[in-house]
Amino acid sequence: MELNTVSSFLDMLSTFVAVAEKGSFSAAARSLGKAQSGVSTAISNLEIDLGVELFDRSHRVPELTSAGKALLREAEAALMQATRLKEHAYRLSAGKEEEIINLALDESLPYASVSAIFEEFAEVFPDVSINIEHASSIQTMSRLNSQTLNIAILLSQDQYKQPLRFQRIGRMLISEVIHHNHPLASRTVVTTGDLVEYRQLIYSRSLNTLLKQEHLVSTRQWFCDNYGALIAMINQGLGWAAIPNSLVKERLESGELKRIKHEMYPYTQWEVSIDMVWNSLATIGKGGLWLQERFAREPIYCA
Repeated sequence: MELNTVSSFLDMLSTFVAVAEKGSFSAAARSLGKAQSGVSTAISNLEIDLGVELFDRSHRVPELTSAGKALLREAEAALMQATRLKEHAYRLSAGKEEEIINLALDESLPYASVSAIFEEFAEVFPDVSINIEHASSIQTMSRLNSQTLNIAILLSQDQYKQPLRFQRIGRMLISEVIHHNHPLASRTVVTTGDLVEYRQLIYSRSLNTLLKQEHLVSTRQWFCDNYGALIAMINQGLGWAAIPNSLVKERLESGELKRIKHEMYPYTQWEVSIDMVWNSLATIGKGGLWLQERFAREPIYCA
């Protein structure tokens, strides 16, 4: 099969996946930056090539047929493999070094967990700058999609849609903590009903990560986008919060803060994953490739 024919087929597969994800030809056209007629033509041509009907068009919105459902995962796998091929080819031919690498780092990660990597980078690429920034998960995903961010190291999201790719590179322990003078701190066992009575302090940048994974919630909630301020609010006795262990380790050891002894898991903390995410369509130079490989080499563990 000629290269331009392969490219055309992959484009049709990409259109197929987009229509399935977006739920309509018009929505897929907007996301792909194409005319709706072009999307319809691509799907029709793909159905002819495959010899099956992918969508039932008898309803107000197109619905996947049984054949379409069966082939959707195959299409996604084919697109993923094509992306890996392109990335591999780029790695082999990369000769460019960036002037600056834009990297998002989740605020919950202590700098000590990544400091050795940046120290090595400074030695290997002394003339390449790194811009490290903290942003919400929503902002980070948007910047990755717009290709204004090279790499993101963040707490695991529900899902990553093409062209974003990820690799799980570590894990972090989380505890529900309270100031030692708070009424909850003196209770031997804390029930879910007890927690409802007291204010929950929430790190607002984790609304799509920690909050979705946490089953301990209160009907009274305050939000804050800075862990330093959130910890200060806990010290004021304003409420309880889920905090990465690494950020309150010394305060827990000194007794300033206490872990909430919840009846469902009085002796354990819960865990979230740490992911490295990047845009597979974005060009990246030697420095960025080096960082990707280095982050993937050793797991990050924040206890």
